[in-house]
Amino acid sequence: MKEKDTLWPMVGIFVRGAFVILGLMFVLSALVMIFNKGAFSLNLIRRDFKMIFYISLVILLLLFLAIMVMAVFRVQTTPSNGQSMLIKDNTLRYETRDEKGRKKKVTFSIRNIDAYLDRYGKMRLIDGMELEKKNSGERSSLNNLTVPRKGKKITLNELNQSEPEEYVRICRFLESLSSYDTDKLYWHMNTYIVKEELILNADKVSEEIKTAAYPIKDDQILDETLAVREGIEKIKERIEADGSSDKLRKLFDHYLPMLKSILEEYGRLESRDEDRRELIESKNKLMLTFGYVRQAIDSLSETDSKEDFEKLEAAVNDVAYLLKAQTAEKADKQGLK
Repeated sequence: MKEKDTLWPMVGIFVRGAFVILGLMFVLSALVMIFNKGAFSLNLIRRDFKMIFYISLVILLLLFLAIMVMAVFRVQTTPSNGQSMLIKDNTLRYETRDEKGRKKKVTFSIRNIDAYLDRYGKMRLIDGMELEKKNSGERSSLNNLTVPRKGKKITLNELNQSEPEEYVRICRFLESLSSYDTDKLYWHMNTYIVKEELILNADKVSEEIKTAAYPIKDDQILDETLAVREGIEKIKERIEADGSSDKLRKLFDHYLPMLKSILEEYGRLESRDEDRRELIESKNKLMLTFGYVRQAIDSLSETDSKEDFEKLEAAVNDVAYLLKAQTAEKADKQGLK
């Protein structure tokens, strides 16, 4: 629940309390007059009214302080990431965004995960983590599933509050396993982990390539960067369907990070280039590399092509060497000036 949703009811209580105390003031004033046998002494009424007024202020102040303490306590105990929590047996929830950037809640069953943990005690996850129950006799839930963090075990609820991105990664992985039975999870877990880590690596490299191309002004290079990132999404679809291969791992672990480095080198060269011939030559080499990368990605979307990888490796190494040499030369020239 959002913070404003918890504060407004308390503000309402405060206002209602103020009206109640105001009414009591008039009632007490009337009682004072009655006890004084109807004597209508203006000074007496002022004195009693003043006393009642001060008492009311003290009560209102105490009520206000109590509301503030409750508000602070609620803010401190509300998850910092703002995700709506779901504490339910054998069910998890996480928040993601659709293609238009809108938040979407995903809720899925983990009954098979619960059965697996009851049988084997622990389950291997991505990033070398292990999932297990805090209390083995209870069903799996946000408060009963734990993962190792900084030398101790914390619940998924605690992970969601401290590291929401890591929590979402784990939930996505568990959701991808939600349709498998216990035996399939046991015999094929390593395959599922490798597949998920490869997809996560693809997302990371794609974002790094986007960041590396951000300072570049050349529209052609930016278009090629976008095409490569779209190709990465196609590769991810193949990984989802068929798993991974050595060439796919090499693409994400070696060649695409190298392409990112080349883009960074080109961006630095573009920002301070004085000789347009060198920049044009570098761009031509970079565009050639983009062509080989896209060929490799297109072929890997359906099959592993050794020929495309050999061309890719030669082109990437050639352009990387050229751009680094040109950047170093420019730096030397700048130092001599």
